Amino acid sequence: MPSDMTAPVYMIGPGTGIAPFRSFWQHRHFLKQNTYPIEESTEASSTPSPPSASGNYQPHPTNMWGEARLYFGCRYDNIDNIFKTELLECVKNGSLSRVRTAFSRDENHPKQYVQDILQEEKEAKDILTAICEEGAHVFVCGDITMAEQVATTIQMILVDYAGMSTEEAGEYLVQMKASGFYHEDIFGVTLKTQQVTDKKRAAVKRFQKMIQAPQNRERLAKVSSWQQRTLSESSMS
Repeated sequence: MPSDMTAPVYMIGPGTGIAPFRSFWQHRHFLKQNTYPIEESTEASSTPSPPSASGNYQPHPTNMWGEARLYFGCRYDNIDNIFKTELLECVKNGSLSRVRTAFSRDENHPKQYVQDILQEEKEAKDILTAICEEGAHVFVCGDITMAEQVATTIQMILVDYAGMSTEEAGEYLVQMKASGFYHEDIFGVTLKTQQVTDKKRAAVKRFQKMIQAPQNRERLAKVSSWQQRTLSESSMS
């Protein structure tokens, strides 16, 4: 999480991508209950008062904290939404400001993915304000395909609502990543590696099948004979 707790935090993590974010909301809940408020000071910067040795901490005022939104996605509400009760409690106690869940297979909910929720007008405008005016941190965790689609969605939000060109919006995202405001923890790259491996194996099988074809055997035999003769002549010279 950002060291500046007043900065908005947008967490996007469908499926197992929610795992690291659980530590985020639990950490926020702990700090809200167990830290001193930032005291006003005439100095250039203010710092939190240190906790007392007795452990009797003074809660941090809620209005000193930035928004924390979670966008989660799963297939079924009653099977995969395993943190549902905990998340409702987090919204209630202020550890999270808002939780939106997308269900992709549940017949009781419209089919959605997290990027579909981000495209909703209210969410899109909130995201735009947060990242362009409030210094929000965006955290994306999960499959590489999802991460690419989320990045494209945010890029299009910048195009549609901030009047940027596609190139300008893409560069804006690059700058967010470079300056530490857009964070990605993605997996699934090995799946693409496996696809490459599968293609290579398929190519080998096609070659083996080709050289075993009757019409190619005579040609390959001549090539083999020529190679052996060439090797023999080169070894004698």
